[in-house]
Amino acid sequence: MSLIQNWLTINLLTIIFCVKISNCDLDLLIIHTGCIHARYDESLEPKTGKYYGGVDRLANLVKKAREEYKSGEGPAVLYLDTGDIFSGSIWFSVHSYQGAAKILNQLQPDAVNIGAREFDLNIGGLINFTKLVTFPLISTNMMYHDEVELTKNIKVSLIKEIDGFKVGIVGYLLPENVIWKEKGTVEILDIVESLNKECHRLKFKEKVNVIIALSHGSFDADRLIAHSLKYVNVIVGSGSTTFLYNGDPPDIETPVDTYPSKVTKRNGDLVLIAHAYEYLKYMGKLNVQFTNDGRIKGFFGAPILLDSSVPQDPEMSELIEGLKKEVLHYDQKVLSTCSVFLEGVNCRYQECNFGNMVMDAMVEYRANQYEGPGWTDAAVALMNSGSITTDINSPLNDNKIFYGDIMRALPFSEMLHIVEIVGYDLLFILEISTAGLDPSSSVEGLLTSGLKIMFDFENRFGQRVKLVKVRCAECDIPEYFPLDLEKRYKVIITSYLLKGGSGFAIIRDVVWNPISVEARDNEVTIKYLEKSSYVNPEIGGRLIPYDKRFAETKSNCFSFRFGYACYHFLLILMIFITSLLK
Repeated sequence: MSLIQNWLTINLLTIIFCVKISNCDLDLLIIHTGCIHARYDESLEPKTGKYYGGVDRLANLVKKAREEYKSGEGPAVLYLDTGDIFSGSIWFSVHSYQGAAKILNQLQPDAVNIGAREFDLNIGGLINFTKLVTFPLISTNMMYHDEVELTKNIKVSLIKEIDGFKVGIVGYLLPENVIWKEKGTVEILDIVESLNKECHRLKFKEKVNVIIALSHGSFDADRLIAHSLKYVNVIVGSGSTTFLYNGDPPDIETPVDTYPSKVTKRNGDLVLIAHAYEYLKYMGKLNVQFTNDGRIKGFFGAPILLDSSVPQDPEMSELIEGLKKEVLHYDQKVLSTCSVFLEGVNCRYQECNFGNMVMDAMVEYRANQYEGPGWTDAAVALMNSGSITTDINSPLNDNKIFYGDIMRALPFSEMLHIVEIVGYDLLFILEISTAGLDPSSSVEGLLTSGLKIMFDFENRFGQRVKLVKVRCAECDIPEYFPLDLEKRYKVIITSYLLKGGSGFAIIRDVVWNPISVEARDNEVTIKYLEKSSYVNPEIGGRLIPYDKRFAETKSNCFSFRFGYACYHFLLILMIFITSLLK
C-alpha cells in the first residue's frame, strides 16, 4: 500500500471516528450534594438511633465512581455541590472556613456553587475561603464590584470537556437569602436575566452541548425558574430540606416528588430538577443521557442513603480524625452546671426550657449593652425554633454543661439584630408561628422572650392567637401589658428571621430600622452561662393553650381579636352609665 493510500485510509478512519463521536450520546453520572452545613462527621439521627452521613462515606462513593469511569466500567462523572457548606455544626465553630477548605480540597468537587451560608463569616470569611480552595467556585448572578479577590476566585461559569462534549455549569443564589448578610460590595443580580445571558454565551459562542445549573434557593423556586431559563437541561438544587425519591423511601424522610422532578417548558424542552435533602444524609446520584444537540434522551437515579452499609474512605477518615481532636476539646471544657434536662429537639412544636434560656440570654445581653432610661430598650426576642438542633442532657454528665454542648445545639451561629415592629404586625407574625405547632407544617414555631401568648390551635388560621402580653422596656420594673396594636416595639431577632426564613417572609417587609447587636446567638448563650455557675431553666407562661372552659363561661370578647373592641365598648358603656347615675 502506497503512502498516499495509507494517508487516505488513516484520514477516512479519523473522519468516521469523529462523525461517530459527534453523533453519539453523552452518558453522564451527576453526583451531587448541598446544604452540608459543616456536618463532616457522621451524626446521630435521634428518631432512628442510627448514624448517617460523613464526608468519608461520600468520598468513598465519589472515588469509586471516578475509578469506574477511568477503567471504562462506568459513565463519566461530575461531582457538584450546590452551596451552604459553612455553618451548622460544632465543626465549623471550631475549624471555620479553614476546615471546610481542607475537607473539600480532598474531595475535589468539579464545581461548588456559592450559597447563603458562605456569607456567615461576612465578606472577609468568604474571601479567605476562596483563597484556600483548589477546585472551581461558581456563581452566575453575583457582581463583585470592588471585591477583587472574589472576581478572581469565583467563576461566572465553567466548561468541562467530557467524552467529546462540552458541559457548561452555571450557578445561582436567591437574592432574598442574603438580604441582610454583610456582603461588602457584592451585588446579587436577577437570576433569570443573569443565567439566560451567560447560557446564551455558552451555547452559541463556546458551543456548549449541555448546561447544568447549580441552585441555592428552594425546590419551589427551582421549578418556577426552570420555566424561564433558556438552554438549561438540569438544575441541581438545595436550600431547603427537599427529599425526592421514587417508590418506598429508604428511611424516615417523606418524598415531596419524584427523583428527579421534571419540568416541561412551553417549547417542549425537558428540565430535570434534583435535590438530595441536607446534612449529607443522602448523596444525589443522577444518570442522564444527552444527545449531541443537548436534549435529554434518558435518565434514572436515586439519592443514596449514607448509612453504615456505605464504607468510609480511609484517607478522608484520617483527615476527619485529625480535625476531631480539637472538636473534642470543647466537649471536655465545662461551661456551667445544670441539674435538669435541656430540651431542644421538640422546641419546634412546643415551649421548651432550653429555648427559653437562649431567648432570655439574648435579652440580657442587650440589657447589659443598653445605657438609656429603664432597664433596656428591647425587652422582646424572637428566634425560629429550628435554630436549636439538639437536646442537652446535663444530668447524664454530672450536671455539667460543656462549651461543645452549646456549639452543637446552636450550630448556625446567627447574628442578632434589633428591629422595630408595629404591634399589629407582631400579632400577625405570632399568628403565623402557630402553624409551626403542627408537625406536618413547613413553618417553624417561634421561640420567645418577653411575650405571653394565649392561642387556640383548633381555630382556623387567623383566629388562633387569643391574647398577647408584652414585657415593657424602658421601665423601672419589668412587667407585662396587653399588646398595643399601634405601638412600635423594639425586638431582638436573628439574621435568619430578618431575611424571612422558615416561612416568615412577612418579617422582611414589616420591620423598621434594623441594627446589629454585634453578637451571635451561641455567643450570647455562652456568655450567659459563663456568668451563671448554676442554671435550671423552666417552661411555663410563654405559650399558653386556650382553655375551652374559659370560652364556655365568658364572652367571646375575651378573644384577643375582639378584646380591644369589647374593652373600649365596655369602658364607654361604664362611663355612660356612671354619667347617668350622677
